[in-house]
Amino acid sequence: ARAAESTLPFIMRMIIPFFVLAFIAVSLRTYVRLMVVKVIGIDDYIMLAAMACSCVAMAIFSWQSEHSLGRHTNTISPAHMIIHRKGNLIYSTVGAVLGLHLVKISICFLLMRFVNGKAYKITLWSIVGFLIAFTIACWGTLIFWCLPVKAFWDFSLRRLPTTHCYPQVHFTNNSLMNTSFNMFTDVLLAALPVHVIWNLQINRRQKISLIGVLSLGYAAVGLGVVKAIKQVGLPKDRDATWTQGVQMWGYVQLNVSIIASCMPALHPL
Repeated sequence: ARAAESTLPFIMRMIIPFFVLAFIAVSLRTYVRLMVVKVIGIDDYIMLAAMACSCVAMAIFSWQSEHSLGRHTNTISPAHMIIHRKGNLIYSTVGAVLGLHLVKISICFLLMRFVNGKAYKITLWSIVGFLIAFTIACWGTLIFWCLPVKAFWDFSLRRLPTTHCYPQVHFTNNSLMNTSFNMFTDVLLAALPVHVIWNLQINRRQKISLIGVLSLGYAAVGLGVVKAIKQVGLPKDRDATWTQGVQMWGYVQLNVSIIASCMPALHPL
């Protein structure tokens, strides 16, 4: 009976609607840039790349759903757990790290269209540089968590004296640091445009509307808090595949960030 239990329907109901909305938002943004405004910029290309990361992450969830996602860990065969952990590594590098960081880099390039002050541009370029460096650092931490790398998903290798893996608590601390940095940049990129928008030559109603739309980024901050709570409890969780909480909430956060970032570009509609 325990082997037949599954939270997969709940997980899919949580992630699929946000994926679909993000896909629609990016599609509409691309349509507006190509067909209405007739100008497409680097921020749009980067957002398309972020959506591609979301698609890869969705494919990982679908791949895991066949063997492990939503099932109790002690009912999953060792071979299927290897597949599950491989999926987690791909999801973490592509979705949790690259996807989220691309969204923020896209926002930075979008804001550069509107700012004229040198200080603003230096700040935005600094954020872009930091995010690129942080992405590379996170990839290195994830990919080389275990040596040989294969030991990340094949736990049988961890019993060998030649294998070295960092403790789970270090992995959790690094994940929390990544989440904290993402939340900080979310707040920064939601607050930074307020002064810029207020000085634009548009009416007050449009200014308030744009500020309100950009404030949707705070929703991503709230989801980051939920994700962080799940990360704190992960080292003691012996049934992580049952809820897949960190990945599920992280994926919702990614798609909400994409949706919020596309809203200002849909203004011509």
